[in-house]
Amino acid sequence: MIDDGDFPRMISRYCETRAPLIVLVMAPNGTIVRANAFARSRLGEDAVGRSFSDHLLDFAGTFELSAVVDDPSIEHLFSFDRPGAAPRSYLFTFQRVGENLLALGRLDPDELETAGEQIHLLNQELSNMSRQLHQRNARLDQLNRELQAALMQVKTLRGLLPICSHCKQIRDDKGYWQQLETYLQKHSDITFSHGICRTCAEKYYPDYDLYDDADDSRE
Repeated sequence: MIDDGDFPRMISRYCETRAPLIVLVMAPNGTIVRANAFARSRLGEDAVGRSFSDHLLDFAGTFELSAVVDDPSIEHLFSFDRPGAAPRSYLFTFQRVGENLLALGRLDPDELETAGEQIHLLNQELSNMSRQLHQRNARLDQLNRELQAALMQVKTLRGLLPICSHCKQIRDDKGYWQQLETYLQKHSDITFSHGICRTCAEKYYPDYDLYDDADDSRE
């Protein structure tokens, strides 16, 4: 069971070490003399010893404590410059405690809602970018596979090719003579369909009318 004397100390320790709340004790001139862990994480470890107004983005040069301590029930919105992070807005109440001032600051709920919406939109944008990137990579993979398949089917003839000036046989790299179509079929993806040209038809088959005068391409 918690002793009545321990309860205030527990509350004080919670506010000092774990509460997501800015707790500041300030001298009458606005100098911060004490700050809890959450306040130091937001304002910087050097917060103690500096003026409250040093941390403000708005009204830094015109801020007066006397204007905000008249009614401790009224919340005042201030935006703070945070070391190495984006500015944040907090709602503050101020109350006199002896000669000092106690300032309690909580996150502005409107800013939290706006931040939540921005995070949601950012997540959507990242999701869309990820999906587009996945689709693009899939397309690139498909094109690469098609390219590799095409390259597998390509055979290119290069270099000096010895060919007989009479029978048109070709000598391969081992010194053997081969028919032109045999050589080309071995070294390319060519498939021959045999026919007969007009000159050879007239030479070898003069008794057959293989060609119509109107069509020189008939086989």
